[in-house]
Amino acid sequence: MLASCVALLLASAQGAVIGIDLGARFMKVGIIQPGTGIELVLNEATKRKSSAVAGFNAEEERIYGDESYNLLGKLPEKQFLFSKMMLGKPLDSPEVKLLKELGYPYEFLEDEESKGAQYKYGNGTYRPEEAVAFVLSYAKQIAEAHAGSVIKDCVITVPPYWRHEERTAMLAAAQIAGLNVLSLMHDSTAFAFKYGFDNEAVFAKEKEPTNVVFYDLGATSYKVSLVSFASVAGKKNKTTGSMAVRGVASDSSLGGRLFDQAVLDILAEEFTKQYPSVSPHITKSARAMGKLRKEAERVKEVLSANKEFKVAIEAVHDDRDLRLVISRADMEARCEGLFPRLLPALQSVLDQANMTKEEVHKIELSGRPPRRR
Repeated sequence: MLASCVALLLASAQGAVIGIDLGARFMKVGIIQPGTGIELVLNEATKRKSSAVAGFNAEEERIYGDESYNLLGKLPEKQFLFSKMMLGKPLDSPEVKLLKELGYPYEFLEDEESKGAQYKYGNGTYRPEEAVAFVLSYAKQIAEAHAGSVIKDCVITVPPYWRHEERTAMLAAAQIAGLNVLSLMHDSTAFAFKYGFDNEAVFAKEKEPTNVVFYDLGATSYKVSLVSFASVAGKKNKTTGSMAVRGVASDSSLGGRLFDQAVLDILAEEFTKQYPSVSPHITKSARAMGKLRKEAERVKEVLSANKEFKVAIEAVHDDRDLRLVISRADMEARCEGLFPRLLPALQSVLDQANMTKEEVHKIELSGRPPRRR
């Protein structure tokens, strides 16, 4: 979503600029170079979307993206998952508590200098800024490999509800990664700008503004914005596009990871049902839970488009295999308490814009939220 927005800041840069659409679970990288226009950069696996994860392998070599994420089942404590959400958070924050409640294999200590939470790793520690810097350096590597040159300037998306502490921590992470941040841009604004840029010709034909709701259920947060797009007559009757953000609302405690967790709970309970005598309990094994966490995310994605899915995981725990069939109805039943939490933010943006739902012309989805029947 960010690539088009990078063009706005190219004039203040020395050369090429990287646009990093950094989510808690995934990221996309865009690049603009003088004379070549805007390009969405593919990673080493020729994918547009990369895992926003980094960590270490068994040899303590730093690894990035899917290589890191794929080790959740073998070395889960060495992979920094959701490090973005830990930026600027104290030790007693809801984010730290939730990671512990959901069974992530991390131990946190307080940073004496910043008083923020930091990861305990072996005999040392890593601050969230350092973990995020690993991910940003991966984005930098992807962009530089595409451009064939060193790039230092960047634009990074951040949630609109972030406070000064989180923004400062993101700037520190970028500095560690060797990046100069030209701007921290709200991800909802970036998405709306890209949408308006792509549909400018369509809006130019409309006499009245087009009201669009942007719905973004990310891995760790939920955001909704309502934006009006219109054409404005300029000099010599030349029309240009305009956009006005009419309302923004969010829930930083609601995200796709909770839907993943609902599926993970089904898998863990089924394993216990099939193998009741296995000890220790599967939830006490970080490796087993890492395997289930990866599979739960895959199951959720498959069930968003299919009615059922056959799960088959080899040697999940105690050398026991897990096989079962999960239906979309099973998943939705587990997520029943989450769906009502999607409504307040939608109502909030309507109230802010002083609109009714009948006045909304379009709804655009960012990412892939779980889909109800």
